[in-house]
Amino acid sequence: MHEKYETTYFADDRTVTIDEAVAKLIGWMRTERRIPHLQVTLDGIDRTQFVRLYRLPEPLMKIIHDERETARLKLFEAADAWFASTKSSEFSDKKRNELFEIVAAREADFDYWDNIGEQAAKYFKAIEASLDRKNSPLKTDRSNPDLIVTASLRDWAKRQFKIDIDEQDPAKVAKPRNKGQLVCRVILKTITELGYEPTELPKTHTSNRGGIKAEVRKQLVTPGSQLFQHPERSTEHQKRYETKLFNRQWENLLKAKKIGYTL
Repeated sequence: MHEKYETTYFADDRTVTIDEAVAKLIGWMRTERRIPHLQVTLDGIDRTQFVRLYRLPEPLMKIIHDERETARLKLFEAADAWFASTKSSEFSDKKRNELFEIVAAREADFDYWDNIGEQAAKYFKAIEASLDRKNSPLKTDRSNPDLIVTASLRDWAKRQFKIDIDEQDPAKVAKPRNKGQLVCRVILKTITELGYEPTELPKTHTSNRGGIKAEVRKQLVTPGSQLFQHPERSTEHQKRYETKLFNRQWENLLKAKKIGYTL
């Protein structure tokens, strides 16, 4: 229920910009009554506001990038705060698990925005490709070709991605896949397929192949791998992105004790 005196606007979405079209595809800007701006608190932005947003205050990818960066900084701040309040003599398994839970919660927020960014990049690419076609199912406004007719977007979204851009129920709005969890599952599967026991990995290097971590990475991080593809298809940052993604999930598996080395 809305606040009694909350300022809202009735949406008039007969046409949308490309940014607004992508926003609708990821679950934003869908309600009939909309809020004019996002409310920001010390805890950040409540994600439930996005479905009620009237207009994007900035380019969509900038909003996502800023939220992703905020989540990244909060992850490090949470870890730093834990270390500052914990003496080295108190580093028991219980304390380490406490740290892992704190970091995992913050990392989930980071992964959310990371995956939203990947999803949005995919939709931008699909819309631009469709608009480049001679007889595109996406129709533009006659007086302003930069605007997409929402009715055509509605039909296109259902055919192309099975997305209902009018759906407002959060439970029914498609959520971005958690790439981190997916990478973890694939790492575990690859370890098993290579003939190793995940919790009894050899700590020494095998001859001419490097360590087990390098062996698994070689199997997974290959040219053209969709799982390790940079969200914005950036070739400039691809190498760093895939390295950080793989290393982060390897460390997460170690912390969760799903993988481990023999003594």
